[in-house]
Amino acid sequence: MKKLILIFTVLLLNSNIVNSQDYWEQINTPPDADIRSIAVNSLNHIYVGMDHNYLGGGIYHTIDMGNNWEYVGLENNIYDILINDSDHIYTCSGWVFYSNNYAGSWDTISEKIYPGTIFTNNELILVGVGGGDIQIR
Repeated sequence: MKKLILIFTVLLLNSNIVNSQDYWEQINTPPDADIRSIAVNSLNHIYVGMDHNYLGGGIYHTIDMGNNWEYVGLENNIYDILINDSDHIYTCSGWVFYSNNYAGSWDTISEKIYPGTIFTNNELILVGVGGGDIQIR
């Protein structure tokens, strides 16, 4: 009998552990979205970069976990988005663009480059470009 109680207890505990795991949940995205990159700032605002063949490309963001999306600029293919610790947004799209006001406005901070991936440590900006090159600012 003790063995049966032990087995039942182990099974019960195991089922609680399995059932308490976190699972992925899908959120709404912009209609017909072809998302190429995604980043989240310290306020949990989600920014997505789109392919230009869908909705004209550019950056969209949501401040309510996908219930409403807003276009915030840059009608280009967006290959990468990065948000640093200060909530400054960098994006690579043939040029490197920068925003320090939650995508309220954008500045171009590079000459035309073949797009790639972007990284910053708040001091340096690195962009991986076509052909395996890295550019630094």
